[in-house]
Amino acid sequence: MILSFENVNFKYVTTPILDDVSFVLNEREKWGVVGINGSGKSTLLKIMAGREKADSGNVSVAKGFDISYCPQNDDFINGHTIMETIRERVKEKNVEDYQIKNILTRFNLNDYDQKIELLSGGQRKRLSLAIALITPADLYLLDEPTNHLDQDMILWLEDFLINMNKALVMVTHDRYFLSRITSNMMEISHGKVYCYQGNYADYLQQRQMRYEQMMSMERKRQNFLRREIEWIRAGAQARSTKQKSRIQRYEAVASQQAPVEQDKLTLQSAVSRLGGKTIEIKNISKSYDGIELFHDFSDVILKTDRIGIIGNNGCGKTTLLKTIMHQIIPDEGYVEIGDTVKIGYFAQGNEHMDPQMRLIDYIKQYGEVVQTADNETITASAMQEEADAQGVQLIINDAAGDVTKQIAALENWLAQGVSAVVVMPIDQSIQSYVDNLRDAGIPVICGATRLERMDGFVGVVQAEYGYNIGKAAADWINANLADKDVVKLALLTNSTSDNLVARSNGILKGLEENCKVKYEVVATEDAYTTDAGVSVGETILTAHQDIDGFVGITDSGMLGVYEALISTGRDTSKMFLVACDGDSKALKLIKNGTAYRATVAINKAGTGKANMQQAIAYAKGEKYGDIATVTTPVTPENVDAWCTQNAITLD
Repeated sequence: MILSFENVNFKYVTTPILDDVSFVLNEREKWGVVGINGSGKSTLLKIMAGREKADSGNVSVAKGFDISYCPQNDDFINGHTIMETIRERVKEKNVEDYQIKNILTRFNLNDYDQKIELLSGGQRKRLSLAIALITPADLYLLDEPTNHLDQDMILWLEDFLINMNKALVMVTHDRYFLSRITSNMMEISHGKVYCYQGNYADYLQQRQMRYEQMMSMERKRQNFLRREIEWIRAGAQARSTKQKSRIQRYEAVASQQAPVEQDKLTLQSAVSRLGGKTIEIKNISKSYDGIELFHDFSDVILKTDRIGIIGNNGCGKTTLLKTIMHQIIPDEGYVEIGDTVKIGYFAQGNEHMDPQMRLIDYIKQYGEVVQTADNETITASAMQEEADAQGVQLIINDAAGDVTKQIAALENWLAQGVSAVVVMPIDQSIQSYVDNLRDAGIPVICGATRLERMDGFVGVVQAEYGYNIGKAAADWINANLADKDVVKLALLTNSTSDNLVARSNGILKGLEENCKVKYEVVATEDAYTTDAGVSVGETILTAHQDIDGFVGITDSGMLGVYEALISTGRDTSKMFLVACDGDSKALKLIKNGTAYRATVAINKAGTGKANMQQAIAYAKGEKYGDIATVTTPVTPENVDAWCTQNAITLD
């Protein structure tokens, strides 16, 4: 015997996780632990490892036996390297360097001097598993060991555990992994622990037999109770000893707890109309630090497709997903998402979640009202609390453009506790008030581009907005550089803002579909401000002496590039710059016929009203209409008329 549980109990608040649990683990036994999420599998391993203390009962570890534990999430100390972390964990275990490096190599952790804080979530999990396997022990406790392992690593780990002459207890949802390794199974269900001999396949058969026996006994119990209650209703009196004994027996059987039905998970998919156009991937490529992850990849994802992505760790699977969702800009090519497509993303980690948020508030961020497959509507509140459905109250901010009035309106809405707000903010100074509304659980739908926390509508608009920028650049290239073999250009973007990433992808698509001249994007850099434009511009101009032009998401960054052109002595008349927003400085450059050969600008007249109407339509799930905020390209020929139309004076 290595470890034993005797009448162990553990509760989370008032919910019993382990209820009077007893079992024994012996040397060289290999156990798999199964159960639905939240049933207590990880808690069981923590108690075995001494990381959690049982509320009552006795947990015993045989004298002289050691335990090694790999948790789901390990708490490493930042500032230490991989090797320093391992050395600290196994300092009393007499482990040689070659043993450490052998295991680390198996898990692709080859940079022994890499700092802990620089590791990805998958690398941290693999390091935790490596430490557990490196540590000499008699019993190994592994919680989800195959998470973040590629196929080669899983096969190696499987072989290692099969041949390991030590006891093992592991939690995993990989049924094939369990079947090949385990000799015993442990099921946790509603606080009870059931033990079975054999692997996972044997467990399924024995569990079904146990369940059928349990239900058979329950049917007999119900039949007994039905007969006895009829006897009592017939007028039985507890006068004789025999009658008293019969009534007491009935009460004892009636007080027994009925068996719990096997858990079944039923999910109703939230649905929306899906048009004929879904997701089209066109010739995308992406590299990091000189390592190419994917090159010239194209595909069309259809309505009914079920696609699996496989590959070794670090090959670019997650990067590909994020590129498809417009969270990462490809070096080449573009991804087009249909107007009716709504993407749900389950990430590897939960870095995008605020641990301070309530569950209901987090759900509400993604939809106050959801339509289910049977055409019923359900609110975020009902998802958690099973409350009645509540509609979304949309409030229009008629004070768009006046920051003082916007702030007053936002404060008023917060005090009223409205259901939802549609607001057209145009200034960063109101960000904190928008945050206050969201912190109070009030969804805010922003119809603007200058706030960091967007709600989806903007990304849809920005893709079309960027398309017009790309088309303007393509039109100028077609008209002026048709004789060049390859036109070389740089893209200025802002990878920290989802809506501006969407705009950048739109630019790439606009170029791809409209440029008749062969071109190459030689650099993609963040340049959202003038200062950033100057720095990035100087770097690109130095590295690419033969560059023909720049295309950017904002005129601020492009004005910085223009300054870099002047400072480096380049001929601005031979360089095209295409940006947007129509800043007065940029408009003057256009009028003077200098570097700004074309631009796309926001129509200042009626912008707020147009964006508000589109945001409301988007919130209701309706077509948001044409992008009234995007005009035709502004050129030296039409700049005067454009300024007159939009009441802009160039002094």
